[in-house]
Amino acid sequence: YNPSSLMKIPVALASLKLVEKDPSLLQKTFLYDSILGQQVDQFYGPKELLRLQQSYTLENLLFRTLAWSDNQANNLIIRDLVTNS
Repeated sequence: YNPSSLMKIPVALASLKLVEKDPSLLQKTFLYDSILGQQVDQFYGPKELLRLQQSYTLENLLFRTLAWSDNQANNLIIRDLVTNS
């Protein structure tokens, strides 16, 4: 397994722990302004790629991370939510 696949669950759990304290975080938006981390070919890639310079809610990013195995969505959560909380 690729380590990025294994990191999605703890990141989602950490995010949801923060949401328990502040449910409004689900609607907080995060700007996808640069490609995050190393781009790797995914066997099960996301159904739809994040678009540069577009904002996404935490709820949408979590869905993309868990349902579509989206590494960029996961990396955006790590960069803007988990490491800044």
